[in-house]
Amino acid sequence: MTIGYHFFQLNRRIRRSIDVVMRNEAGITSQQAQILGAITHGHASQYELEEELGVRRSTVSGIIDTMERNGLVERVANPRDKRTKTLVLTGQGQTLSARCNAIMSELDNRLASDLGTENVERLHQLFGVMEQTLEDLHA
Repeated sequence: MTIGYHFFQLNRRIRRSIDVVMRNEAGITSQQAQILGAITHGHASQYELEEELGVRRSTVSGIIDTMERNGLVERVANPRDKRTKTLVLTGQGQTLSARCNAIMSELDNRLASDLGTENVERLHQLFGVMEQTLEDLHA
């Protein structure tokens, strides 16, 4: 099995697990959880969210529409550019974002629990090397 294929399969399984956990414990999809986290960390435009999630504008727009109807986010006028909207979390969105962060921490701890601290640190180093290699390939 190639490294790329192994990562593809592992990514698929992790994403599926995150989606199940988020639906069961937070009542939202993993993509909605990603958007909450991205807005919390300063990615407040639809374009930034498209880049962060790696999905099309229409996909992000639909997810944001749902989240806005559910009272999690609001679109407000951007004071620097009146043609664009900035996304902000409502109080309910902030609470849910914190809950999602806790859920992800729990899942991350579970994934790392059988690896040991040294292996987790080494894994992060190896991910960094692979990310740099991929950046260099596409430079």
